[in-house]
Amino acid sequence: ASADVLLRAFTAVTSSGKGVSLHVEFSQAGIVPTLTEILMLLPAPLHNDTGGPWAQLCVSAFSLCSQLLSTVILHHAQLAAEFVQHNGLKLLQSRRLLDSSCTTVVVDMLLIISQLARLS
Repeated sequence: ASADVLLRAFTAVTSSGKGVSLHVEFSQAGIVPTLTEILMLLPAPLHNDTGGPWAQLCVSAFSLCSQLLSTVILHHAQLAAEFVQHNGLKLLQSRRLLDSSCTTVVVDMLLIISQLARLS
């Protein structure tokens, strides 16, 4: 839901023609490297872990970060390039995110990979 709100705001601002470049502000704020670092630090949801509230909180946080990351990468090439520069591909491989038990994480990672393929 929060990524959807961000996407709507991003689309509204960039399509308004008023010269506002939200992707520049995202870049200056370090959104992509910050989200990438968070995803490297949080436990990856690789297995159906029913380890209680802490495990559920980690899966929710991981899912939210991956959704936000895929949203910003999908909407500007500069932010996609930052993902690659800040070891985003290493994140995908080392954390085995395509093997995740959390389908939203898998979908977000596939969206990122397909966007990078389109841009290359």
